[in-house]
Amino acid sequence: MRFAESVTQGIRVLTAVTPLDRPPPKGFKMSYDQPPPPPQNPQYGAPPPGFGGEPPKTSVLAIIGLVVGIIGAIPCFWGCFVFSIGGIVLGLLGKKDVAESNGAKKGAGMAQWAFILGVVGVALGALYWILVATGVIDVTYTTS
Repeated sequence: MRFAESVTQGIRVLTAVTPLDRPPPKGFKMSYDQPPPPPQNPQYGAPPPGFGGEPPKTSVLAIIGLVVGIIGAIPCFWGCFVFSIGGIVLGLLGKKDVAESNGAKKGAGMAQWAFILGVVGVALGALYWILVATGVIDVTYTTS
């Protein structure tokens, strides 16, 4: 075993020199400025990151609006305006509901489609009644 001698405040100190006390080889650089990056994969048995929270729920207004918007877009002729206007209103309310939930609810796409299908339903209903009023579509059902 080797010893190193040093003098501090007039006292002679002998310390054992271990292999770890040797100076690093030439070209070796070690930086303590930044910590090492975290491991890429979690350790065995560790839960994967991102779990533990409750998943976002789908907005009920968006679901109902989408269903009503689909019914309104199908040319049902007599009730088109009622269902289409319902799709527009519920689509707007559904988008507002999702936006105000701060990530707790999802369904913005369904609400957007409810609004779009409601507008399409109103347009189809208006076109139908214009064609009926001009006589292009005959609604007199007579039997011979």
